Amino acid sequence: MGDPFETLFKGTDNLIEAGSWQVLHVAPTAEEPDAIPFSYTIGLYTHGAPELILIGGVYPGTAQSLLNTLGERLVMRDIKPPYDGHVAHDVAQALPLRFRELGQLNRFKDEAEFEYFGYLIRFSNTRQLKYPAEHISAVQVLWPDANGVFPDEPGYDASMPQTLLQGAR
Repeated sequence: MGDPFETLFKGTDNLIEAGSWQVLHVAPTAEEPDAIPFSYTIGLYTHGAPELILIGGVYPGTAQSLLNTLGERLVMRDIKPPYDGHVAHDVAQALPLRFRELGQLNRFKDEAEFEYFGYLIRFSNTRQLKYPAEHISAVQVLWPDANGVFPDEPGYDASMPQTLLQGAR
């Protein structure tokens, strides 16, 4: 019967070969209704940029728009690749975004974190010659709560959960 992911992989291939990338949104399921939703890019690494992940209570359309805007600006070299701790004030209208470098996916220390990028890793593994996993790095995009406090700062409003990934740190 073949790999059920192959149809999805072909769609991702088509986007990447057309010079674009994909944004994948992962929502809670019936088996894990309390899981925190997240979205990430697939294919920015083919442009020499890190993949981006946004975890937490952002609507899928908002996450896609933010990640696509960041992706476009990275690809067009309108902004420099995000570095750890950098805060961008000119991407999401009035909302500052902070970046958290995660390093190369194949060097993540926590297997559970590695699984956040499950589709990307599975895609890369099936397309090893075209998109080798050892060249894929990632950056987490963080946003502040209503008081301007980021999730790694004291006083952050925990009602807006954002899981902080450690990556290859």
